Amino acid sequence: MTSVFLTGLIFLKNKISREFKMKPAVNGFAKSHDGVNLNYVYYPADTDNPAVILSNGVMCVETYWVYLVKHLRGRYPVITWDYRGHGKSHVPDDPKSATMENHARDAASVLDDIGIEKAVHMGFSMGVQAAYEFYRIFPERTLGLVAVCGPYKHPYDEFFKSKTLGSALENVIRLGIKTHKVLKPVVATLVKTPLAFEVAKVVQVDRHRAKKEDMESYFEHMGTIDYPTGLNSLIEMNRHSAEDVLPRIDVPILIIAGEKDTMTPLRHNLEMHRLAKGSEFMVVPHGTHAAPIEQPQAINCRIELFLRDYFDYKKPGNA
Repeated sequence: MTSVFLTGLIFLKNKISREFKMKPAVNGFAKSHDGVNLNYVYYPADTDNPAVILSNGVMCVETYWVYLVKHLRGRYPVITWDYRGHGKSHVPDDPKSATMENHARDAASVLDDIGIEKAVHMGFSMGVQAAYEFYRIFPERTLGLVAVCGPYKHPYDEFFKSKTLGSALENVIRLGIKTHKVLKPVVATLVKTPLAFEVAKVVQVDRHRAKKEDMESYFEHMGTIDYPTGLNSLIEMNRHSAEDVLPRIDVPILIIAGEKDTMTPLRHNLEMHRLAKGSEFMVVPHGTHAAPIEQPQAINCRIELFLRDYFDYKKPGNA
């Protein structure tokens, strides 16, 4: 009850008075280790607070981070970025280069381009796996981790509770890669219709909390993404596991789970919590996989409490 009360106070305080001036966002491109140009948006801040880098879900852009960016902007340097072949990032010569390791290395390239050595890495959905992989490769560059509605290993196997069915889904995705020239225009047409949001409400969005306009950037992106790269990312995420990494994490970690998230079930998040010793855990009541846009106030304020607890919070102009 105390944490809920404190969360409410923080939210009200931030809504009533924001004692800083917004700096303009910086849009740039970073070159990856293998030559792919990666799009990012950097929101600088006049504080000594640590930078926060946000990794998206697979085949997503910043859709699920928009409320958190608004909440943290000006008080923490914030970076959003697009995976290779996603959003405004360039398409790699080899679609199979969209591995979890390369996503992690690409995040490092973005930080390098901005001139930031260390950051708190936050991930949504597949971005959680990317964040853990970043820690595996660059533990010295990771100040903290926040996992939002995302898996730590083999998500399809976990979803179906069956490796056989998980492999079957991978085969369906491979078929999508082979037929992407037909698939893409079909999807591009469907996402422009009202049917797209209706399907989303059935599959994994709380119809009472999520707003259609909050999903528009996701639908638009689904019609423009490079499908071979995006679909290969879907295959790679099921091959990935951070099970060996979690017990070794020695930075602060916050895990946020949706109570009704079927894509990343609550039981899976509880396993993650047990493996990551000392991790903090939050369940979003009634939250689905789209919890960051369904209940942004609860999630954003919990993340801010996490940042304040572990990192010295300073307002602009304060010593």
